[in-house]
Amino acid sequence: MSHCKPNVFNDQARAACLVPCALIRCWHCHAARRLHRRVENSLYAVPSQLTTMSAMDYSDRVTWKDLPSLECARITCGWCGVLVKPTHGFRGTHSCDPLHRPQHWLVGVCTACGRPTILMIDTLNPHIIAQQMPQHRMGDDVAHLPESIGALYDEARDCAGVNAYTAAVLMCRKVLMNASVDKGADPGRKFVEYVDWLELHCYTTANMKDWVDRIRKGGNAATHEVAAQSLEDARELLQFTGTLLQLIYELPGRAAGK
Repeated sequence: MSHCKPNVFNDQARAACLVPCALIRCWHCHAARRLHRRVENSLYAVPSQLTTMSAMDYSDRVTWKDLPSLECARITCGWCGVLVKPTHGFRGTHSCDPLHRPQHWLVGVCTACGRPTILMIDTLNPHIIAQQMPQHRMGDDVAHLPESIGALYDEARDCAGVNAYTAAVLMCRKVLMNASVDKGADPGRKFVEYVDWLELHCYTTANMKDWVDRIRKGGNAATHEVAAQSLEDARELLQFTGTLLQLIYELPGRAAGK
């Protein structure tokens, strides 16, 4: 990333700068605005001014100025997916808790990619991270996916990463439907017909039918029931969906030497 002059941001810097104000729910409270200003004031850099973190290589993608040191637990970065222990960033405190207990927020900078992650520390236990924004992607990476299928699967994972668990469950259902059509099923069928089509054409085995059926039931619940889907619902269905995609695409792709 080219170096930015003070108060002038390129697109990457502007996007990283806006993360706190886009994700902190209590944006109207004074503490959140103050924390955002601290991040904003540190997100331009001139080479001679990089004194605090001059020895750290952030691959010239996001560069920070005079970033203070920070004590933080290990996290999986929601941007690059690397397990890191942020050593620099910002700390903020505010009291929007219903019981007026102070809540502690951290903005930790990833030591791998340099992008900021917002962490809400548990009110009762300072060693527990109650919320992370953005979260790391749930589900496994799958190789050899067609572009359209890969985009849908990534969307399902991204939905879970922003706490949109019902949307993630619905996307898992859509991924399986599109995978069936990609392999030759006719468009416009019912979901259960796509499940049967995959089994009939040996893309799934008999002992996998319960797995696929759970995706169908999960999608039906997300569509027709009042209750929202939970984190565990999304995590489980993403695991099943990723496993099916590996069997349908990744393993044949590896065997073919692609």
